[in-house]
Amino acid sequence: MKKILFLALPLFLLFACNSDGELSLKDNYTFITTVTVTCSPSLEGYPQTTKMVTEVKDITAIEAKEAAKLLTYTNVSTMGGYTITQKSTCEYVLTKNYVAN
Repeated sequence: MKKILFLALPLFLLFACNSDGELSLKDNYTFITTVTVTCSPSLEGYPQTTKMVTEVKDITAIEAKEAAKLLTYTNVSTMGGYTITQKSTCEYVLTKNYVAN
């Protein structure tokens, strides 16, 4: 019985640390941000859409999620009888796992 507990304890610690430790692992992520500007009533040249792709290195999954959340928004403003809407969406994908040296 002691041998089983002795063998089970390291496995338990491995899984316990692994589930918590995954949140702090640093990885590389690619962020795809799309910004669309629309104008109402319609104005020549609108809507305008810009897509940006950015690679960010050595951040955690939590940091990537928070960054994408900050880059997702909608702004509406009125100027000279026009309503201008700026909508930004951001997605992120894991591009490369961090490898410790």
